[in-house]
Amino acid sequence: MGKLVEIRYIVIHHSATRDGETMSWPAIRRFHTTPPPDGRGWADIGYHIGIEQIAQTWEVFIGRPWTVAGAHAPGRNSDSLGICLVGDFDQTAVPAQQWAAAVRLVRWLRGRFTVPVDRVVGHREVQKGRTCPGRYFDLAAFRDAVAKG
Repeated sequence: MGKLVEIRYIVIHHSATRDGETMSWPAIRRFHTTPPPDGRGWADIGYHIGIEQIAQTWEVFIGRPWTVAGAHAPGRNSDSLGICLVGDFDQTAVPAQQWAAAVRLVRWLRGRFTVPVDRVVGHREVQKGRTCPGRYFDLAAFRDAVAKG
């Protein structure tokens, strides 16, 4: 795993999986670290942070250390944090509580790492041919909400 030199971007993703009542974060890590053909064969989970529903609350999970480059957005892995919202936002809207948790988290991260709001981007904005973080994830509205904090 390479070193994360400077955090200049925050890249938003969705897992493109249905969130359930049980924790999905370990399953995502297993898929990312399992050798092909059953997984990606990476050294760790590709994202730095995940947000998912556990029972009736929204939890934030740590993935890769912030000092280590991610494996989430080719071309931006060495200068960005990868945030994954567990859910499939090509199929449904982001739940209000998950949206609010992501806004609070990204506001804090922007302040901590001095990332301008225009560098809060969706995976689809850095890798062509993707819909991530989903067709129903309004990136302009998300950036507006983050900027208001």
